[in-house]
Amino acid sequence: MKLHLLKIALGSTSILMMAACAGTPLADDTSVPPTPSSENRPTGPVRLEAKIDPQLKSRTAGSVVLEPNAAGDMTVVKYEITGLKKNSKHGFHIHEKGDCGDNGNKAGGHWNPNSTKHGDLHAHERHLGDFGNIQTDAKGVAKGEIQVPTFSLEAAKGLAVIVHAKADDLKSQPTGNSGDRIGCGVLQ
Repeated sequence: MKLHLLKIALGSTSILMMAACAGTPLADDTSVPPTPSSENRPTGPVRLEAKIDPQLKSRTAGSVVLEPNAAGDMTVVKYEITGLKKNSKHGFHIHEKGDCGDNGNKAGGHWNPNSTKHGDLHAHERHLGDFGNIQTDAKGVAKGEIQVPTFSLEAAKGLAVIVHAKADDLKSQPTGNSGDRIGCGVLQ
């Protein structure tokens, strides 16, 4: 009788142990990992582009592209602007409205959703739209890319990118004293 009870107890324990281990994958489990749910996927645009058109009868023209870097922790701003003064610096910003009317003046001030002070591209406190200055070459072309802390491309969609006539002094409030708006384009 004791032997019979021992067999029943061992059998029951074995069944319970197998049931407990059934949900644990083995090291050589080759099953496909689950697909991420739609709530974890990024939403909104993954790239924005603005075609820069001349303002104030300037010859300023070009393009600006915004997209996340490979790691997704920075926004890459690529630009190629022509028709600028040779070997000069020009203020370069995202402005709060997507309207290039009235020679770019309808674009409003710098994009500043966090209500911070104007500053250098690398300053701890700056407008989200503060990209500092772009430098031209001997032909009056500014071409390059900068990386800024990531921001929502969805929030920037439809805003204007402005190229200014003068260098941004990176300290005057609220806009850096960078002069007229000689190029403007809307991020799409």
